[in-house]
Amino acid sequence: MIWQKCRLIVRSMEFKENLFSMKKQFLLQLMKTTSLAGFLILLVLNVLTYFYLPYLSKLLSWAYILIFIIFIIYSPMVLILYKKKSTTIYEERTISPIDILNQLPVWLGLLAIIIIIYAFFNFISCLGLVEGSAGISDGKFVITKRGGFLYYISHEYYIQHRLYELRLWSGSLLIFYLICSIYYWFFSPIDNAEQL
Repeated sequence: MIWQKCRLIVRSMEFKENLFSMKKQFLLQLMKTTSLAGFLILLVLNVLTYFYLPYLSKLLSWAYILIFIIFIIYSPMVLILYKKKSTTIYEERTISPIDILNQLPVWLGLLAIIIIIYAFFNFISCLGLVEGSAGISDGKFVITKRGGFLYYISHEYYIQHRLYELRLWSGSLLIFYLICSIYYWFFSPIDNAEQL
């Protein structure tokens, strides 16, 4: 009788451990999928901003949702990397970007370098194009900066300015989603899901 109760307790503990590891694996798969989907959405949005598509200017508010999501994805990655203990004295946070690129497939390393260079030049060029924030005040299209009115603009310039803002945000977020995608897909296998 006691042995049967002990077996039931052990089995229930094993079940709870398996359930707990399944939850962690589910979270890891969710992080993988979300980071890759966010990266691809931002990449498509950024490319489409080079074409004058008026309906894209309405998607700028959706880019703010992607900013919120990156905090949800990026924070666990940073915490996991911070908690990792070095195995030797020489491994204490001395990993260079070249070491990371050497562990990736060649195509992904080249893609990462191209995205980082593109994001830098995109950021610089968009800062020159965006004078403030385009908005609508009293039914007129205006450019505002730090809450103050600068000048009135046409509807076409309003749309173009919103596209510049969307290009600035989506291009800047590309790097963060790329880092999360690389980490969750290549450096955080399911076997290590207990770190989540």
